[in-house]
Amino acid sequence: MQKRTKVLLATVLTLGVVGSVTAYIGNHRHAMMGNHIKSHISHKLELNEAQNQILDQVAAEMIQAGILMRSKKDDTMRQIVPLLSADELDQEAARSLLSENIDSMESSGRTMIASLAQLTDSLDSAQRDKMVGLLQKRIEHQQDHHRRWGQDHNG
Repeated sequence: MQKRTKVLLATVLTLGVVGSVTAYIGNHRHAMMGNHIKSHISHKLELNEAQNQILDQVAAEMIQAGILMRSKKDDTMRQIVPLLSADELDQEAARSLLSENIDSMESSGRTMIASLAQLTDSLDSAQRDKMVGLLQKRIEHQQDHHRRWGQDHNG
């Protein structure tokens, strides 16, 4: 492996480690945000008690999936170091790491989709319309944010 490639991969790895530490520190903040978001959704959609219980289940599964993904990310980063340290990248080992992560994401995704389906199936048409409106508002907010970020950082 060329020196330039190793430097580039080391830089990417360093950014990944910094991101992992930031995510670890932010776990408490995310739990608080999760409670705020649940409360906001419950209020806006006027959920009944049964729907709130399903929403709690969806939120708990999302939190668990986030914890799992962060732990997998840290584990993957530790496994990447020896691969990058070798004279030649073991492509089969790298593909194996990729497959493990994809399998984990698929498993978490299936669980979350099933819970989310249970929640959305319990909504009446007015609640579903409000949910779609909330989602569209969130998408527009993110698009505006990314558009502004691009303008601020491309000049």
